[in-house]
Amino acid sequence: MSAMEGQERRADKKGGLLERLHNPTELRMFLLALVLGVGYVAIYMPLDNTIAATTIKLQDARKRLALADEVEVLRKQFRSIQSRIPENGDTNDWMQYVLSGLRQSPLKLESFNPIPPQPLGTYQVLSIKIKVSGSFADMDQFIYWLESNPRLFRVDSVKISPGAGGAGEEGDIGLDIVVLGVVG
Repeated sequence: MSAMEGQERRADKKGGLLERLHNPTELRMFLLALVLGVGYVAIYMPLDNTIAATTIKLQDARKRLALADEVEVLRKQFRSIQSRIPENGDTNDWMQYVLSGLRQSPLKLESFNPIPPQPLGTYQVLSIKIKVSGSFADMDQFIYWLESNPRLFRVDSVKISPGAGGAGEEGDIGLDIVVLGVVG
């Protein structure tokens, strides 16, 4: 008998529920809940993983785009100085080039000490410590040649001292300079 009572109760609940659905407001609320539930289960849940994966791909693509933009800017900067970097990384050629510029000036060379090359990516930085004596105008002309010549040079340090250490003429001054250059 209890099984019969359980079936009757279920039938009464179904009948009560069906009776309530005859009310238009409750029917609308039930259908709205049903449509939202089906939409969530059938549409949103399968697309949620796709949306998350697409968001991650979009972030990666934006990072790659920013990197590509940065690379393009660096390539443009490199093209502007590429002609100033010699292809060969020969230290002797670079030192001869600096000496030829020094020979064009009336400065007296006291010492010329190359520093071992240092790697800078795929390039090498060559350094030379130069000590010369002469007039201030001649030194200015030599430094101008270093900074404006077609090769990529940089004057790293300059030390000017009065007197040429007794080796030069009266009024000469001494110049200690370190020159850095980049070669390929």
